[in-house]
Amino acid sequence: MKRCQVVMAMASALVSVQPAFADDRSVSIEIAGLIEPRCANTGFVYPLELKDLTQAGSSSLQFEAGCNAPFQYRVQSARGAFALEQTGAVSAGFASSVPYAISVHIPLTGGGAIDDRFTSADVKSEMPAFPFSTSRNAVSIQQKAEMRIVWNASHMPLLPGVYQDQLTVTLSVRP
Repeated sequence: MKRCQVVMAMASALVSVQPAFADDRSVSIEIAGLIEPRCANTGFVYPLELKDLTQAGSSSLQFEAGCNAPFQYRVQSARGAFALEQTGAVSAGFASSVPYAISVHIPLTGGGAIDDRFTSADVKSEMPAFPFSTSRNAVSIQQKAEMRIVWNASHMPLLPGVYQDQLTVTLSVRP
């Protein structure tokens, strides 16, 4: 550090008088910065209000996918279906859950997209059969992504009550 100060002071003095050597007039400074790879998903509106589950229907939500490096994503379902929030035995002839399908669309910066479809049972938290999907070598910077949930009318009458599931969407930098 002292050597640098002395050299710079000498260079300054030599420049103001008359430099003896051309190398004394310039100093090279190396500047480097690091941008860490990162992923974020923002803009979710929750809870998602569903319509009447006794009839076929769908609901969509949008979010912003922001990954500055190649990434992977995963969806997990806590229950594997919209499940009745009640404990106890289910009466014969009635259903207490409504399975659904999920489609995910994540646009990639520069073109292309991830387009996946799977069922709520495929991504049940205990044993998800649906592995991470990847962007390959692409990124998704400030892209509007969409998740669509579609369900069919139950073949059996549904017990009255609140039906819920919890989806977890994880975006992460690909290892």
